[in-house]
Amino acid sequence: RVRFVHDATVAHAAAFGDGDGIVVIAGTGSVAFGRAGTCRARVGGWGPTFGDRGSAFWFGRHAIAAAMEAHDRERASPLPAWIYEDLGAGDLRAVQHGIAAGSISAGRIAALAEPLLMAAAADPEGEAAALAGEAVAALWELAALAANRVGAVAPREVGPSGGLFASAWFAERFRRAAPAGFVVVAPRSTPAQGALGLAYADAGLAAGPRRGGP
Repeated sequence: RVRFVHDATVAHAAAFGDGDGIVVIAGTGSVAFGRAGTCRARVGGWGPTFGDRGSAFWFGRHAIAAAMEAHDRERASPLPAWIYEDLGAGDLRAVQHGIAAGSISAGRIAALAEPLLMAAAADPEGEAAALAGEAVAALWELAALAANRVGAVAPREVGPSGGLFASAWFAERFRRAAPAGFVVVAPRSTPAQGALGLAYADAGLAAGPRRGGP
């Protein structure tokens, strides 16, 4: 028997098992999923065209947009030159044409987030760090909306998940920006183990694999 679920459901199971809490995913896209008792709510996750605020794609797209605006205003580009090489483009016009032609995918734009976060950590006052701050604020807004939808009571536990949080600098900035009444908690297991736990529950098995098991 097969059941397809949203990756936010899997991430929540990894973070909280069958308990209450809010999971915030910031990978290629972004989404928040909350659970409190029998209430469930998913906020965000609308994809790169209409949503995904604070995601890796959002981060890369805004960095490119900032560079294009700087070009129009004849200012120095905030993007390091090697980023164009990562995109397989020689300059901003080539980036524009690559995106329009489909040769530069959303995934490649999202992949810019990792080196940009490294640049942000190296220069906390720079353009990349400012974008990271906007991403953190957007992700906390998703968490707050999900918490309000399910009626979660303080302290509202939030479990971060996804590639952006692989950056220790970004994860710490997210933790320190927690609004009053929220607390960041480490996920109990990996998303793969969360999916396995859901499968055990679907099969009617009371006990799943031990943490750290295969």
